[in-house]
Amino acid sequence: MGVHGVVPESAGGKFARTHFLRLNYNSVTNTSLVICRLFTGRTHQIRVHVQYLGYPIVDDPLYNSADWGELKGKGANYGMTLEEVVQRLSDSRNREKYRIQETDEKLESSLDPNVLERLQLCKDPLCPDCKLTFKDPKMNNLILRLHAYRYSGSDWCYSAPLPSWVINENVPDLHGAIEEAMKQL
Repeated sequence: MGVHGVVPESAGGKFARTHFLRLNYNSVTNTSLVICRLFTGRTHQIRVHVQYLGYPIVDDPLYNSADWGELKGKGANYGMTLEEVVQRLSDSRNREKYRIQETDEKLESSLDPNVLERLQLCKDPLCPDCKLTFKDPKMNNLILRLHAYRYSGSDWCYSAPLPSWVINENVPDLHGAIEEAMKQL
């Protein structure tokens, strides 16, 4: 399992820059609504940077995990070697709760033969990952409170409506606050 984290350029890391600005703090949930601007596009960049700052995304099952140590990776302080972090992450994601140990025979015997035939065409017999079966994730692991509000280039722009968890933060003139924050970033 590969791990994305803050690694100094001198140690082989790639330069990555993200600017953050807090829009709202909710004292009841001890959470903040922030807007960010990426200047580079690295894998998991926002998630890694907020973890490093000590404010991992509230429901992030990977970067807001105790597997990163007592401080959850704040300041790249794991309280253990990076190799130990990788092992802990790997162990916690390969536990029985994620993998179904029994074979597909039970499931296959209950399927309509025509459906089974079509499903078997989708499997590559030489692919080791195709033989793994996983339990359905819990609903709270299907939502990550990270949203791309706007994505743009020199001659194009895409924006998406805000999700309910942002709207529920009760920020006065939320769209205006976002536009103003974007000017500051």
